[in-house]
Amino acid sequence: MKKIILTLSFLICLTTASPVMGQDVEWPPDALAVSYAVAAKLTNQQGPSSVSFAPGADAYMEGLNNGYFYNFKHGGAIPVIGQNYGIGDNYAADVAGVIHLFDSNERIATLQYLAQYTVQKDKISITQCLAATSSPSKMTLEVYMIPYETFLQAVPIESRGDWGAVYHAAKTYGFNPQRDQAKIDKYLVMTFVKNRLPADAKFEVIMSDRKKAQWQRDNLAKKQESYLDYDGWRVHMFAAKFNPSSLRDRFYNNYYYTPGSGIAQDLRERNHVARYNSKPSASGPSAPIKSAVAPPVPTSTPRPQTAYAPTPTPQTGSGEGPYGRGTAFLNPVFPEDVKAMQVRLRDLGYYKGKIDQNWGPITRQALDNFAVKYGFPKGQWSLGLQKALFKGTGL
Repeated sequence: MKKIILTLSFLICLTTASPVMGQDVEWPPDALAVSYAVAAKLTNQQGPSSVSFAPGADAYMEGLNNGYFYNFKHGGAIPVIGQNYGIGDNYAADVAGVIHLFDSNERIATLQYLAQYTVQKDKISITQCLAATSSPSKMTLEVYMIPYETFLQAVPIESRGDWGAVYHAAKTYGFNPQRDQAKIDKYLVMTFVKNRLPADAKFEVIMSDRKKAQWQRDNLAKKQESYLDYDGWRVHMFAAKFNPSSLRDRFYNNYYYTPGSGIAQDLRERNHVARYNSKPSASGPSAPIKSAVAPPVPTSTPRPQTAYAPTPTPQTGSGEGPYGRGTAFLNPVFPEDVKAMQVRLRDLGYYKGKIDQNWGPITRQALDNFAVKYGFPKGQWSLGLQKALFKGTGL
């Protein structure tokens, strides 16, 4: 399949009741109809009656095998580049562009698509289609400060693998100066990336009392923080004791983003995309933060994304317990969870340190070594990685 160039300069986030087509009136009706059909296919909605998919044409459309995007009922399909290979009523053509999908939690999934199709009078047949998650051009973040003990009570360990349960607890119990009495307490500071990121994209948080902190050496939370990956939905959190209404305890989160899939390798630069100021405000700390700086535009053909899956994973016993099944989700922010991870990594020969419940550099390095060996990205704790780590232990 030929290589094409995709440009995101035409991106518009469309929020209608169903997938919609690009608004550029110069686009031929067949390209718009095919773009609409691709978005409808991804979200399990009715597409144009004039468009059909040939057998196997949708084999490389991400998410179709498990209905991943079926709950994303709002969005937009924007054709960006296309070409016809004939004239008249019968010809072959292709169209490529970007699809934005939104779910009821206002999460945003961005996919690049490329569809090859044939036109025979008023009938269109898509012969091959690729659709794959792409690095977003901008990011939307939400930040919450929730009392540590409140979170533990509101989200038991068996629910922590559910992004929705974690997010709704943060929204419900996050500190709000209009409602809550400020006091010194232990809080979880949670940042939700509302854009789905490809596995090779990097998201960094630098927490500091300095407004423009840039590097890990400035990160005051690096010993208490964790990065969770809920199938592309990133969550960063750290635990700290402070008064959320105290100017003396004020801190900044600086957010950095290095795009991955969908962006040419030589353009994958680290960008400062947003800053969170914990300084008390009348509106509270929960307003969405939208990035002001967009990464470079993508310049590659969309390709099917393969899931990070360990094959084979180590086994030391038979049967699957809650960690191995993924029905309970450990979190490195919590010391007792770190202990379970340290013990398992020690049993596998990756961890040589003390079982001290400390999420420090030795434990992180041990986990990274395990992750890389079994096909997972470094620096991210996910349910898939946990299931691989505890597979066959009965835990």
